Amino acid sequence: MNIEVDDLNPDLRLGVQAYSFLAADRGSGAYPFPDFADIVNARYNSPNARAIADAFRAVPGGVLTINPDRTVSVDLPDPRAMALQQDALDESLTPVATTPAPTRSAQEVARKEPAPDKAPPRDFRQEFTDKVIAAIESGQALPWDKPWHTMQGLPRNAVSGKTYAGGNRVVLGLVAMEKGYTDPRWMTVKQSNDLGGFVRKGEKGVMIERWDSKPFWQRRDVELKLGGRPVMVDAKRGVDAAGVHLVGGQVVPAAQITVKHDGKDYTWKQAERALDLLVGRNYVVFNAEQCEGLKLEPLAPRQDIPMDKRGEQLMTAMQEDGVRFVHQGSQAYYSPAGDLIALPQRETFKSVEGYYGTALHEMGHATGAEKRLNRDGITGGHAFGSEGYAREELRAELFSAFMSAETGIPHDDDQHTAYLQSWAKALKQDKNEIFRAAAEAGKAVDYVLGKEQDLLQKIDRIYGQLVGPDTADLSKAPHELTIAEFSKIAHAEKLGPGHGRQWEVFYGKESLGFADGLAIEGAYRQVHEREVNNALYGNQPDSPDFLRKSMPPPHVLADYPALQKLWARVIDAQQPDATKHQHPAPHPPQLRGPARRDAEIER
Repeated sequence: MNIEVDDLNPDLRLGVQAYSFLAADRGSGAYPFPDFADIVNARYNSPNARAIADAFRAVPGGVLTINPDRTVSVDLPDPRAMALQQDALDESLTPVATTPAPTRSAQEVARKEPAPDKAPPRDFRQEFTDKVIAAIESGQALPWDKPWHTMQGLPRNAVSGKTYAGGNRVVLGLVAMEKGYTDPRWMTVKQSNDLGGFVRKGEKGVMIERWDSKPFWQRRDVELKLGGRPVMVDAKRGVDAAGVHLVGGQVVPAAQITVKHDGKDYTWKQAERALDLLVGRNYVVFNAEQCEGLKLEPLAPRQDIPMDKRGEQLMTAMQEDGVRFVHQGSQAYYSPAGDLIALPQRETFKSVEGYYGTALHEMGHATGAEKRLNRDGITGGHAFGSEGYAREELRAELFSAFMSAETGIPHDDDQHTAYLQSWAKALKQDKNEIFRAAAEAGKAVDYVLGKEQDLLQKIDRIYGQLVGPDTADLSKAPHELTIAEFSKIAHAEKLGPGHGRQWEVFYGKESLGFADGLAIEGAYRQVHEREVNNALYGNQPDSPDFLRKSMPPPHVLADYPALQKLWARVIDAQQPDATKHQHPAPHPPQLRGPARRDAEIER
């Protein structure tokens, strides 16, 4: 009886998916399972290959057929004899012993009666959705409330190097953290063999899904006619700029072909819109740490960028993209109307991680603006507390988790508390919601990282043009230099008329923020005064540790009499006792305006 590959037990399914190319290389035809096992053993001598070969020998009545177009079909004596659809997360690679039953008659096959003991097809999405719902309703931590910042980047395929997207990214990331894998690379059995290694016996794989487009002309329920005569498209050549390549070598314009499906006639273009399919398939993959003998390049270490510098770099990149950052009030939020992210003052956060984790969450929302990704959760006008609002929060939550893996900035898992029940309701209604959310969160991550890369390229360009790599001594911080010294080292770029500010000032490769004024000298002075002010702010006894820096020297303070008066108490506290004087004890505000990463001021 012909059976879908996905309905095979895990060993046979993996064998067909991983090794059928070996039989295809020998040519089309029918290969009894024992013969196919011999072909596998002749090529591979790994424990994993031997286990899979033994599984095929245990079903001598099975047949693997290689079709002329290299597609594969499988015939078994009786599917009831097979252990169908076992859980790939829990199934180890051990031989499956089965006893073939008598072949069913053609009449029985035609009726397609389901076997009474056949397990229902596995629903990968429903399984993961059910786990999330169960965690919400039982008060447990959500599956993704894990230390994503400890990962060495997002899960990616070991061969292509491409990062897994959507729900696959969530599932593989969670398994990696649960198992303690530090290598983010994953592969199928075949890919492990192609890399010169093998999956260790007893290792458990992880099921993921892959979606491929299937053009309508590949469907069996679609009929093509040319001038009333049935035709078929050449599977290898398909359709290109020359036209539709038909079996037999004829090439014709697509407009000449009539498409028939379910009693209806379509033109070629109508069929492309109405009948093309997305075909989902499940695959089992293994982490690189579950394999041996792989010929893989060593993992490149993640860039060791201080958390606050990386966070500020991301904020600057989004500011370059038009987002305004302000520090005000007690709540963090993104305002689509003003394209503005509001954050509480930095000293109100318990840690630098909390500050930048919150900023990242709001940046996730900002990616949904109409001029960016045009996401319904932002552009749809959903009221606070509505289902649409909660769905957008789910996307920002996953964005924060994914960005954590990429940047090392921990995501703030306190953000989601108010939305848990709304999420549970949405997931119960639609098993695809969590996967849509993950896919859109992944697009948001790619958007922000792309803007960060644009910023770094811009800084490198400016640095190379205006300063050069060996001409500036950057051993001192800007607030340790006089304004005259700072102006000789710093450089500024004139911003365009649509930016809203006049200048962006750089110190080496570091952006110190924006300034206004017609003359570049005025821009230098604005930024330098801000740096000195922020250093004084960080030297207050009650300032958090992540804001502290060295004290500006007296000869630097001499450039700013107003700051000396404003911060007299802080300055006196740094002087020897004999020279201290009594002053009032104000707690002056910080200067306002765009700032560098460690400044307690509005960006």
